[in-house]
Amino acid sequence: WITKIGCNTSIVCLILAVFGFILAPGLTSQVRTKIHINLCVNLILANFLLLSGVKNARESSLLCGLTAMGLHYLYLTAFCWMCIEGLHLYISLVKVFTVDSKSTNRWYHLLSYSIPAMIVSITFLFSDQNNPKRRIYGVLGEHCWINSQHYSRLAFVLPVSIICFLNIFFL
Repeated sequence: WITKIGCNTSIVCLILAVFGFILAPGLTSQVRTKIHINLCVNLILANFLLLSGVKNARESSLLCGLTAMGLHYLYLTAFCWMCIEGLHLYISLVKVFTVDSKSTNRWYHLLSYSIPAMIVSITFLFSDQNNPKRRIYGVLGEHCWINSQHYSRLAFVLPVSIICFLNIFFL
Protein backbone atom coordinates (compact mmCIF):
# COMPACT_ATOMS: atom_id res chain seq x y z
CA TRP A 1 0.00 0.00 0.00
CA ILE A 2 2.81 2.41 0.82
CA THR A 3 4.39 1.85 -2.61
CA LYS A 4 1.08 2.38 -4.41
CA ILE A 5 0.16 5.51 -2.48
CA GLY A 6 3.69 6.93 -2.70
CA CYS A 7 4.06 6.28 -6.44
CA ASN A 8 0.62 7.66 -7.26
CA THR A 9 1.29 10.79 -5.19
CA SER A 10 4.67 11.15 -6.87
CA ILE A 11 3.11 10.80 -10.34
CA VAL A 12 0.52 13.50 -9.61
CA CYS A 13 3.14 15.90 -8.21
CA LEU A 14 5.54 15.24 -11.10
CA ILE A 15 2.79 15.88 -13.66
CA LEU A 16 1.99 19.17 -11.89
CA ALA A 17 5.69 20.03 -11.95
CA VAL A 18 5.91 19.37 -15.70
CA PHE A 19 2.90 21.61 -16.31
CA GLY A 20 4.49 24.23 -14.09
CA PHE A 21 7.71 24.12 -16.12
CA ILE A 22 5.80 24.31 -19.40
CA LEU A 23 3.45 27.13 -18.35
CA ALA A 24 6.07 29.26 -16.57
CA PRO A 25 9.25 28.89 -18.64
CA GLY A 26 10.46 32.40 -17.81
CA LEU A 27 11.32 31.50 -14.22
CA THR A 28 14.58 29.78 -15.17
CA SER A 29 16.72 29.28 -18.23
CA GLN A 30 15.33 27.20 -21.07
CA VAL A 31 18.07 24.58 -20.71
CA ARG A 32 17.37 24.09 -17.00
CA THR A 33 13.64 23.87 -17.73
CA LYS A 34 14.26 21.14 -20.32
CA ILE A 35 16.51 19.29 -17.88
CA HIS A 36 13.81 19.38 -15.21
CA ILE A 37 11.08 18.32 -17.64
CA ASN A 38 13.14 15.34 -18.83
CA LEU A 39 13.89 14.36 -15.23
CA CYS A 40 10.20 14.55 -14.29
CA VAL A 41 9.04 12.61 -17.37
CA ASN A 42 11.53 9.81 -16.68
CA LEU A 43 10.43 9.59 -13.06
CA ILE A 44 6.75 9.54 -14.12
CA LEU A 45 7.44 6.67 -16.54
CA ALA A 46 9.48 4.80 -13.92
CA ASN A 47 6.69 5.14 -11.34
CA PHE A 48 4.07 3.92 -13.84
CA LEU A 49 6.28 0.97 -14.72
CA LEU A 50 6.94 0.23 -11.05
CA LEU A 51 3.22 0.21 -10.29
CA SER A 52 2.46 -2.09 -13.21
CA GLY A 53 5.44 -4.31 -12.32
CA VAL A 54 4.24 -4.74 -8.73
CA LYS A 55 0.91 -5.96 -10.06
CA ASN A 56 2.32 -8.34 -12.71
CA ALA A 57 5.48 -9.60 -10.99
CA ARG A 58 4.60 -13.29 -10.84
CA GLU A 59 2.49 -13.65 -13.99
CA SER A 60 5.25 -13.89 -16.60
CA SER A 61 9.01 -14.12 -16.28
CA LEU A 62 9.43 -12.38 -19.66
CA LEU A 63 7.15 -9.51 -18.65
CA CYS A 64 8.93 -9.23 -15.31
CA GLY A 65 12.35 -9.21 -16.99
CA LEU A 66 11.25 -6.46 -19.39
CA THR A 67 9.80 -4.48 -16.48
CA ALA A 68 13.07 -4.80 -14.56
CA MET A 69 15.07 -3.69 -17.61
CA GLY A 70 12.74 -0.73 -18.10
CA LEU A 71 13.02 0.29 -14.46
CA HIS A 72 16.80 -0.06 -14.57
CA TYR A 73 16.96 2.15 -17.69
CA LEU A 74 14.50 4.79 -16.47
CA TYR A 75 16.05 5.16 -13.02
CA LEU A 76 19.55 5.38 -14.49
CA THR A 77 18.27 7.98 -16.95
CA ALA A 78 16.74 9.99 -14.10
CA PHE A 79 20.04 9.89 -12.23
CA CYS A 80 21.86 10.96 -15.40
CA TRP A 81 19.54 13.95 -15.69
CA MET A 82 20.38 14.79 -12.07
CA CYS A 83 24.06 14.65 -12.98
CA ILE A 84 23.41 16.84 -16.02
CA GLU A 85 21.67 19.33 -13.73
CA GLY A 86 24.77 19.50 -11.53
CA LEU A 87 27.03 19.81 -14.58
CA HIS A 88 24.87 22.54 -16.07
CA LEU A 89 24.86 24.49 -12.81
CA TYR A 90 28.64 24.16 -12.63
CA ILE A 91 29.10 25.32 -16.22
CA SER A 92 26.61 28.18 -15.78
CA LEU A 93 28.22 29.49 -12.60
CA VAL A 94 31.92 28.79 -13.18
CA LYS A 95 32.25 29.11 -16.94
CA VAL A 96 29.64 31.81 -17.42
CA PHE A 97 30.43 33.03 -20.93
CA THR A 98 31.19 29.69 -22.62
CA VAL A 99 27.70 28.14 -22.55
CA ASP A 100 26.07 27.49 -25.95
CA SER A 101 22.56 26.34 -25.07
CA LYS A 102 21.76 24.57 -28.37
CA SER A 103 24.88 22.41 -28.51
CA THR A 104 24.88 21.66 -24.77
CA ASN A 105 21.21 20.69 -24.94
CA ARG A 106 21.99 18.10 -27.65
CA TRP A 107 24.91 16.74 -25.63
CA TYR A 108 22.79 16.59 -22.50
CA HIS A 109 20.14 14.50 -24.26
CA LEU A 110 22.72 12.26 -25.90
CA LEU A 111 24.53 11.56 -22.63
CA SER A 112 21.41 11.15 -20.49
CA TYR A 113 19.74 8.63 -22.76
CA SER A 114 22.67 6.75 -24.31
CA ILE A 115 24.77 6.01 -21.21
CA PRO A 116 21.92 4.21 -19.39
CA ALA A 117 21.07 2.34 -22.61
CA MET A 118 24.66 1.10 -22.85
CA ILE A 119 24.69 0.04 -19.18
CA VAL A 120 21.38 -1.85 -19.49
CA SER A 121 22.50 -3.46 -22.78
CA ILE A 122 25.81 -4.63 -21.30
CA THR A 123 24.02 -5.92 -18.20
CA PHE A 124 21.56 -7.85 -20.36
CA LEU A 125 24.36 -9.32 -22.48
CA PHE A 126 25.98 -10.76 -19.35
CA SER A 127 22.77 -12.46 -18.24
CA ASP A 128 21.82 -16.02 -19.11
CA GLN A 129 18.09 -15.94 -19.78
CA ASN A 130 17.85 -19.75 -20.06
CA ASN A 131 19.25 -20.35 -16.57
CA PRO A 132 17.02 -18.85 -13.83
CA LYS A 133 19.96 -18.69 -11.41
CA ARG A 134 22.08 -16.67 -13.86
CA ARG A 135 19.24 -14.41 -15.05
CA ILE A 136 19.99 -10.81 -14.11
CA TYR A 137 16.55 -9.26 -14.70
CA GLY A 138 13.49 -10.93 -13.23
CA VAL A 139 11.41 -11.70 -10.18
CA LEU A 140 13.11 -10.80 -6.94
CA GLY A 141 10.72 -11.76 -4.17
CA GLU A 142 7.57 -9.83 -5.03
CA HIS A 143 9.27 -7.32 -7.30
CA CYS A 144 10.74 -7.17 -10.78
CA TRP A 145 14.30 -5.91 -10.41
CA ILE A 146 17.95 -6.81 -10.78
CA ASN A 147 18.97 -10.17 -9.33
CA SER A 148 21.26 -9.78 -6.32
CA GLN A 149 23.45 -12.79 -7.19
CA HIS A 150 26.82 -12.49 -8.93
CA TYR A 151 27.22 -8.78 -8.12
CA SER A 152 24.73 -7.82 -10.83
CA ARG A 153 23.28 -5.03 -8.69
CA LEU A 154 26.53 -3.18 -9.30
CA ALA A 155 25.05 -2.35 -12.71
CA PHE A 156 22.78 0.06 -10.83
CA VAL A 157 24.70 0.90 -7.67
CA LEU A 158 28.01 1.76 -9.35
CA PRO A 159 26.63 4.30 -11.87
CA VAL A 160 24.44 5.90 -9.19
CA SER A 161 27.45 6.16 -6.84
CA ILE A 162 29.54 7.76 -9.59
CA ILE A 163 26.76 10.26 -10.32
CA CYS A 164 26.45 11.14 -6.62
CA PHE A 165 30.23 11.65 -6.43
CA LEU A 166 30.17 13.85 -9.55
CA ASN A 167 27.36 15.97 -8.12
CA ILE A 168 29.30 16.43 -4.90
CA PHE A 169 32.28 17.48 -7.02
CA PHE A 170 30.13 19.94 -9.00
CA LEU A 171 28.70 21.34 -5.77
